[in-house]
Amino acid sequence: MSHVSVHVLTAYPPSNPNRDEDGQPKTAVVGGKTRQRISSQCIKRAWRMSKPISQLDLPLSTRTRGLGSEIQRKLEAFGLAPKAAADRAKKIAERFGKVDSKKSPDHSEMVIYGHEEWAACMNLAETIGKEGRDPTSEELESVAQRTVSLDCALFGRMRAAEPRLNVDAAVSVSHCLTANIANVDSDFWTSVDDLKQRDEESDRGSGGMGDVEYGSGVYYTYVDVDLKQLNENLKSADLSAKALVALIEAIATTTPSGHRSTFAHQGRASYLRIEIGQSSGNLFCSAYEAPVMGMTLAIDALRLSASKIQKAYDLDQVVVEMSVPEGQGSLKEVLTKVSAALPT
Repeated sequence: MSHVSVHVLTAYPPSNPNRDEDGQPKTAVVGGKTRQRISSQCIKRAWRMSKPISQLDLPLSTRTRGLGSEIQRKLEAFGLAPKAAADRAKKIAERFGKVDSKKSPDHSEMVIYGHEEWAACMNLAETIGKEGRDPTSEELESVAQRTVSLDCALFGRMRAAEPRLNVDAAVSVSHCLTANIANVDSDFWTSVDDLKQRDEESDRGSGGMGDVEYGSGVYYTYVDVDLKQLNENLKSADLSAKALVALIEAIATTTPSGHRSTFAHQGRASYLRIEIGQSSGNLFCSAYEAPVMGMTLAIDALRLSASKIQKAYDLDQVVVEMSVPEGQGSLKEVLTKVSAALPT
């Protein structure tokens, strides 16, 4: 039983939690019908930043292009001239990838720094800042390191220039798709200029205007956790179990924050199906290739699809469910049962 799979259904009210480059809700076509979509990258970030994950108090990575600027500021605090500080910061930053010629000493692309690497860079900056010198080749070689940062252990890390520092993801995540057909609407809005309202001579036109697209629906998400890989990444079966429980809680309670102040779409999962052992796999197409409307029908379709897969392939799995519409189970009970069923 080296895998734990999570099937989750979450109802989103009218909202735009993950938009494309034009501001439209992301979509995908399945079974010839358009569905609203939340990308796996978006939902994973929401989980990484969630309360359940942060409460584990385990170190996380830093994702940024701006390591060089952070080092430069640190060096300047020791009295180094800006150009000299930037040159030394660039030497350190180059250990992690190409530096942008126009924005030096920062990178041209995002880099994922394990907490060990970030600390090593800051310590090196402090050392050379105090001693007023360039970093040695040995010091530069030492800053890029293997990492056990929790988010890297869960979702992986690629370091193209140094494959030995790659981390294979233990968690695979589907794009979230609505079980129902997506109908994207537009909210045209105007804003009132308070000062114009006080001036009797002023026109009564709006102070500004715009529009926000949105949709709603029941989203299905599939998550597969390779426990063996997670144990290998974190170097601890105990930490892996804690991380898994926190991840399931994050999945059930966290939504992306896009346009949240406009739509208040903070919600919780209505249905969870946890499979420990052999997975049924991503059930979206077998359950929702023909769109269904409403949470009750979505739950029924998911259960039916899972049972057919389990019977056809004689899957060896322990199944734990929570269904809010049916008053079945609770998140606390699910997490307790999952913890008890994990291999020791």
